[in-house]
Amino acid sequence: MNNMRPLMKIPFMVVVGLLMWLGMMVWGKPVIGEDLQALKAGVVKITTKTGQVGTGFIVRIEPEAIYIVRAAHVIAGGDVHPEVEFFTDRNVPVKGAVLPGAEVNDDLRGLALVVVHGHAYMTDATVLPFEASGEKVSGEKVSGGEEALVIGHAGGGGDWTVVKRNISNRVGRDMTLDPDLASRFSGGPIIVHDHVVGIVMSNRDGFGLGITHNSVLDYLEGFQIKPGV
Repeated sequence: MNNMRPLMKIPFMVVVGLLMWLGMMVWGKPVIGEDLQALKAGVVKITTKTGQVGTGFIVRIEPEAIYIVRAAHVIAGGDVHPEVEFFTDRNVPVKGAVLPGAEVNDDLRGLALVVVHGHAYMTDATVLPFEASGEKVSGEKVSGGEEALVIGHAGGGGDWTVVKRNISNRVGRDMTLDPDLASRFSGGPIIVHDHVVGIVMSNRDGFGLGITHNSVLDYLEGFQIKPGV
């Protein structure tokens, strides 16, 4: 029993801190929001046949396919085979296919699902985690002014640019980001902490506009697609 006495002198909070650290090392992993490389690995660059550039993010990886959600208005011209470029294989565009059901007539809330088939790009691609479908993106969860990360292709700012924006408002399924976002961020994920809480759709009057993650999940359900690997 005498050998135990030195341990009893260790401050209680130090012991708790050590236990929490050990728990994270054994059961957890660093918050993905702190790892920009991991975030970028879940985001793609999409280029249409007209040269228009936009963003998408990976929602599901299967052995033979990667599914990517994006804003539909960028492919409104009828380009059903855009080029897709992955962060882990930059400058190596591959052909994607827009699945039937793209909401091309809705430039504010319309979504599209793109699929890339094959093996070459499966290893390092990442599915970004969604906020739980039952969570509410409002009130204390995402209040006005709460900081979020957005990833996209900013033109002169470079590809896979990470910017911080404030979620300044939420009405229905619509989210407002302040300040403005370049159009090339359309289709990019809106991330709070370590989860996707929405998708960028467009910009207007000095604000970025997006819709909530639940809207994306509802859209994917119509394709019987569940986010994940």
